[in-house]
Amino acid sequence: MEEFQSVSKIANIFEEKHRALAEETRKFAPKKNIRQMINRSKMQTKQTRQTTQTRQTRQARTPIKKTMSNLENKPIKNEVKEMEAKISTLNQRIKELEQKIQNKDELIIEKENSVIQVKEELTKVEEVKRNLIGLVGKYVDEIEDLKNYQNKIEEEKKKQKEEELKKQKEEELKKKAIKFYEKEVQTEKENSNQNLNQTEKENSNQNLNQNLEENVNQNLNQDSLLQTIKELKIQNEDLTREYQSKQTKKKNKLKLALEQNKTLTSKIEEQNLLINELKKKQDQTNQESNKIAKNLTQNIEQMQEQNKILEKQKQNLEKQNEGLKQENIQVKNKLEEKMNETQDEDEDSFSVKLTTDFFEKLDSLNLDFDSVNVTDVDELPMFLLKTIEEGREHTIKLQLSIVEESKKLKKLKKQHKILNENYENENSNLIAQIQKLQQERDDILSEFTHMENEYLQLKMREEMVQNDSQIIAKIQEENNQLTQEISEMDQQLIQRNEDLEQLYLQFTESKSEIDQKQKEIVFLQNEIQKKNLEIESSLKTIKEFEEIVDLMDAEISHLKSQN
Repeated sequence: MEEFQSVSKIANIFEEKHRALAEETRKFAPKKNIRQMINRSKMQTKQTRQTTQTRQTRQARTPIKKTMSNLENKPIKNEVKEMEAKISTLNQRIKELEQKIQNKDELIIEKENSVIQVKEELTKVEEVKRNLIGLVGKYVDEIEDLKNYQNKIEEEKKKQKEEELKKQKEEELKKKAIKFYEKEVQTEKENSNQNLNQTEKENSNQNLNQNLEENVNQNLNQDSLLQTIKELKIQNEDLTREYQSKQTKKKNKLKLALEQNKTLTSKIEEQNLLINELKKKQDQTNQESNKIAKNLTQNIEQMQEQNKILEKQKQNLEKQNEGLKQENIQVKNKLEEKMNETQDEDEDSFSVKLTTDFFEKLDSLNLDFDSVNVTDVDELPMFLLKTIEEGREHTIKLQLSIVEESKKLKKLKKQHKILNENYENENSNLIAQIQKLQQERDDILSEFTHMENEYLQLKMREEMVQNDSQIIAKIQEENNQLTQEISEMDQQLIQRNEDLEQLYLQFTESKSEIDQKQKEIVFLQNEIQKKNLEIESSLKTIKEFEEIVDLMDAEISHLKSQN
């Protein structure tokens, strides 16, 4: 801005000089005392020559166009080029910084995505933990159900043992009754045989009466035995029905238990698969978390290095800004010096230039004013008017050149303003970008601390998961033990079922034996009936024989009486 002000001062000075020239040209109007005017102009030229000789250190006589062209070409153009080069370098650096910022933004986005992934994995791990807790609860419930089922099985075993003892007692009673009945039948057979032999040997009547009484008693005993046998049959059928119903119930319970065991084993296998998958996922999450931690450490190191580089660049830019400010101050000082030099030189050079040109033209005419006639004197104003018109044309050209150069200066002012504004904007943008980078660095450090805390939380959760895995391993061991116990119980139940089946077969065999014995009893009853019929027929024959004996006695008595 100060440079533009200095340039505007130069333009104002040129305008003032142009006005002075115009006024001086007006002074050259035709007057009566022409000789006095010429003498005055010669005296002014001498004074100006004396003043210019004393200024040896300053630049020689230079016209306005050359001074403007020098001012325009040498210092300003070089400075503008240097400023443009510096601005281009700054733009390149700004682009590089923008690329770095974009890269950092991409890294931050990647880190945010990684953080989101880690959070998602943490949510998955929490869900898995919840599922594990649910599974553990299910395991506990299933273990309680298994314990209740085992207690029920033990109660049923006790009931089975009591029922078996009852059945054994009943079977022993049945066996004792059958043995007792067999012994009685044998004794009856022996007694019947002995009685028959005795009736043949001894008194048949007494034996027959005794046998009749004994047969009546035996028939009574046989009726009671048949009733007891029928009752025993009915009880046996009831017991067989109860036994079959209990066996069907037990078989159904065993089937349900086997199905439950299958379902439990399948669930345990599924849970084991889930646990293995969870372990794999935990390993993957641990590996990914380690990778993320390594990447974070590497990224943080890179960011720290980049921050160091940016701080160095900031320092360099500040140094460059200070250098540019100093250069601007130097340029301003130089311009002010040139302005001070050109003010004096231009004032002298314009007047010297005009007077020298004017008197050179007069000298070229070789006019002798002392010997000039009236006619020549009349011609002098025309010559002076021509010279004045040429001076005016020259001044007009100078004015046009000054206007053009003022336009160029205005353009340069505008360009310089634009360059200064761009430079200030770029500096402000750079400062804002540096502040943003510092904020990003602080944000990244805060994110790194947050990520470190999350990493520690992950480690804590991994330890919790490891503890949970140990608990799960214990539960698996307990489940394996329970499965072994259940398999042993299943084998015991299978063996007991086989024993029960064998007992049932034995019972069916004993039942078949009892049926055979019943058939034998029926056969013996039929034989006894036959023997009773024979005895009745023998009694009839005995009665007939007694009648015959009585008749024989009567005849014998009659014969005795006759004798």
